[in-house]
Amino acid sequence: MRGTIVAVTDGGVRGRAAGQWAALETARTGGRLMMTGERDAGALCRLARHARLLVLGADDPAARPVARHAVCPVVLVPHTPATVLEREIALLLDARRPAHGALGFAFERARLLGARLRAVHAWSPPGDAARERPFPVPEADRARWEDQEVQALSDALRPWRARYPDVRVVPDVVRFTADEALAWAVPRSQLLVVSPGGPHLDRSLRALVARSCGALVVVPW
Repeated sequence: MRGTIVAVTDGGVRGRAAGQWAALETARTGGRLMMTGERDAGALCRLARHARLLVLGADDPAARPVARHAVCPVVLVPHTPATVLEREIALLLDARRPAHGALGFAFERARLLGARLRAVHAWSPPGDAARERPFPVPEADRARWEDQEVQALSDALRPWRARYPDVRVVPDVVRFTADEALAWAVPRSQLLVVSPGGPHLDRSLRALVARSCGALVVVPW
């Protein structure tokens, strides 16, 4: 995995954490490490055009706009990362609209690190179910809906599992809101992978800043 890794450093705690993560990644995967003190989101997005990864502190003011608009994966590193994490990568995805960029990154990363990949798909009952029924949803309906979600995740993962047969995959279909799914995934993983267009980005950033956990990677579609 060659190419340039750009780390945004500012001399503070968040810059040091980003720089350390980027240096470790460069040592592990090869390529070139570039440190920059650039603070402007537009300028950082232009740097991203020629980078393999762009690494920032999770609480950097530029983190949100850069993660949304950069053309390369953006790694957001908490300034107090956890020291002990499961050897697991978590991928939050919508199985009915899978983001192929995030899927490819997560599988390749799991292969490189020899880590388990947990693919998390959150679902809720159809929006009108509660309004149409004066009583709790029958168990048979709930089970049928869940089976459909399990099948959707299986279909989304199938081509990637065939491409990466050595990656251990844990399909995780959870009856959660997006917020609850993040609370489930963030503390367990050394890396959390999301896409910029999904509903998870802002919540992921808040969770990352608030917790001691692994890094967040935002991968373009």
